[in-house]
Amino acid sequence: MKTRFLIYVLAVISLFSFSVLAKFQETQVMADALVGDPKTGSAQAPSTAGTENLPDYTNKLMLRNDLSLCFPVSHSCDQHCKPLPDHNMVVAMEGKSDAAYSFKWSFTDPINAEGVRAVDKADFAKSHKVSFFYANQQRNTLVGYTNAIRLSDELFRQIKAGQAAEFETDGPYSPMVNHKESVPLPHYLKAVGSETVPIMVDEKKVSVRAIQAQANNGWTYSILDNPKFPILLKGTGPFVWEPPIFVYANGLAGDNSGMREGKRIVKDLKNNGIATTNAIQFDFDSAKLRPQAKPILNEIAKYLAANPAIKIEVQGHTCTIGTAAYNMSLSDRRAKAVRDYLVNAGVDSSRLQPIGFGFTKPVATNATNAGREKNRRVVFRITAR
Repeated sequence: MKTRFLIYVLAVISLFSFSVLAKFQETQVMADALVGDPKTGSAQAPSTAGTENLPDYTNKLMLRNDLSLCFPVSHSCDQHCKPLPDHNMVVAMEGKSDAAYSFKWSFTDPINAEGVRAVDKADFAKSHKVSFFYANQQRNTLVGYTNAIRLSDELFRQIKAGQAAEFETDGPYSPMVNHKESVPLPHYLKAVGSETVPIMVDEKKVSVRAIQAQANNGWTYSILDNPKFPILLKGTGPFVWEPPIFVYANGLAGDNSGMREGKRIVKDLKNNGIATTNAIQFDFDSAKLRPQAKPILNEIAKYLAANPAIKIEVQGHTCTIGTAAYNMSLSDRRAKAVRDYLVNAGVDSSRLQPIGFGFTKPVATNATNAGREKNRRVVFRITAR
């Protein structure tokens, strides 16, 4: 029988081995990130440090079926307050006609758990309960609860209005001692301020406005100030998580980031003969290109069509998650997938040499999330002009 974990989830599958986690930032402890007293409503002025020149995506973000999210998680625990190791949490939204929304979720190494969760339409509208704890291999609708991916319409409305909104979670377990909770649990949640939060969306650094909220037991959250998508961007209870990376497989409307990345690669090839990207993405444990990669490769195909004498080497590189043999094979298959796309776009196959290096040529340490994200990459190198 498979061991069952009762562990939390923030709503993004183990690690999208290549670059769906591109731009993934190091986990930061944020227990003091939010300020204010929920009883008095006092709070510091909105925080905007480092976001002054970033485009505002507060109202552009949408909860769509092509959205994937990756959260860095630390100071985590199970429902009985047993500490769990730091890890990444990945969510991939999917369609389900009889639910408000559903998603596949997974926790990366060393926890390695996964499942599927759906949210009932009535809970989507009215629930004041938020689920943080999930069981490995569980696939269900937890009736009565929403989750950190999206608060209910009613809970967000009350918090936005400055009310002390009723708020309940599914853990941790807190036995009563002398008629008191042994572990203080939240019973209401209230806005205490606002802030501007930098996030990554489709390889682009942007900012969003967030409501700072605090529960009666001191847990704090930053909630996206968007009534259509009130996601808990970060929080400190019952564990700590930082803002996720947002990846829309089909891109946000009007976003030409793929084309821009393709043009950057072409410029590097022209100037340096070599170009590296973390933005070419693949399905999990697969060499299937995700839609976001196509506008990037289309720019490269146009460049090669205009320069028929140029030949290039297509390199696939991975981080150290998984065995050496597995990563060597995966990187080789993904390099060939890039080659095949360019061939289908009109480039002669004789001009393209795919090769996988696995994790044999790191450009950064594999001991940190930031280093591993740099190592998961595709490299294009001109071999003949």
